[in-house]
Amino acid sequence: MQRYGTIRIDPRDGRFISVVALAAILCAGCDTPQTRGEYPGEYPGAQQGERRDQFMCRDGEQIRMRFFDAEGIAVLSRRGRTVELKLQSTESGNIYSNGPTTVRSKGRDLRLQMEGMEPIECRSQRSD
Repeated sequence: MQRYGTIRIDPRDGRFISVVALAAILCAGCDTPQTRGEYPGEYPGAQQGERRDQFMCRDGEQIRMRFFDAEGIAVLSRRGRTVELKLQSTESGNIYSNGPTTVRSKGRDLRLQMEGMEPIECRSQRSD
C-alpha cells in the first residue's frame, strides 16, 4: 500500500482498478486534435491514393473534398452531409457528378452545382 498525502491507495482494492480503467478509457478518446498538413487545404490521415482539400466559397461556406483518383471518384462534404461523385475528365479540369450534384474543378477553383440551386464558386485553401 502506498500513501500519497492523506489518501491511501491500495492497488488490490477494486475501486482503484475501476478508477484506473475509467481513466484509461477516457484518455483513449483524448487524442490530439487533427492538425493541418503542410498547407491549409490538406489534412493528415489521408489514405494512400487519396487527396483532401478544403474550399472557401464566396458565400462564406466551407466545403471539403476527398479525391480518390485511382477509383475515379470524389466525396463532397458539405453541411454535415457527404455525397459520392464520379469523375468525368475534361481537357480543362475535372467534372465529378452523380446527376443532381456536380463539381467542376480546375486548378484551385471549384464550382458546386446542385439541382435547383445557383452555382457556388469556391477556392482551395491551399497556399501553392
